[in-house]
Amino acid sequence: MNKKILIADDEETVHKVIARGLATQPFTFISAYDGLQTMEKTHQEAPDLILLDINMPHKDGRQVIQDLRHNPQTKNIPIIMLTGLGETMDKVAGFELGVNDYITKPFDVKVLCRRIQAVLQG
Repeated sequence: MNKKILIADDEETVHKVIARGLATQPFTFISAYDGLQTMEKTHQEAPDLILLDINMPHKDGRQVIQDLRHNPQTKNIPIIMLTGLGETMDKVAGFELGVNDYITKPFDVKVLCRRIQAVLQG
């Protein structure tokens, strides 16, 4: 069965790279381009995993994580941060907010695929 992955990033290129790079995998991709869309699509689509950027319009990734983690319906959805913020303090803050993994841009699609599989397997 295909796993639904929500790609939440304001850069169209990121969506395309991920969708193309993981086209052979059993994933269905849903796209959101800002924090509000991410919240809406999460509630509408119930994704199995969210790839989440930090810097997005309307609601940043940190706020999205806090909202998702405080909602009983969404608190257990795995989240992988996929962001250009690669400082140690950014990574620590992400894990403290409750992300399951943290990947910095630029990223290798093959590594991303393996990390998605690892998070989905729990």
